[in-house]
Amino acid sequence: MELTWKVNTIMGATAFLLTYFFSITNNIWQTSILRAIFGFLFFFLLGYLFRIVLSQMNVKNLENKSNLIHEQFTEDDLEQAEEKLLGELNKEDMLFQQIPLHSLHQGEERSS
Repeated sequence: MELTWKVNTIMGATAFLLTYFFSITNNIWQTSILRAIFGFLFFFLLGYLFRIVLSQMNVKNLENKSNLIHEQFTEDDLEQAEEKLLGELNKEDMLFQQIPLHSLHQGEERSS
């Protein structure tokens, strides 16, 4: 949770300024400042609450994803997939090695 107090301070300051400027037209300056302070505190604390809720949702999503992965793939499935991949790699290696070098040049002689 980097920069939490900085982001919350920016949110609170924005709420302070907006509340003050909208309130000053209808109230005396002391009442406007008091309401702006309440707005600052409310949004400052609301930022922390919002971050806690987001972090809890993120943790639950990560747990659900890891559970789905474990449910989808058992150890036997992973071993079979690994064997299949190794088999395909060995076939590609064998195909590459079976081509004789002289057939690539087709008997052409180089002139220097």
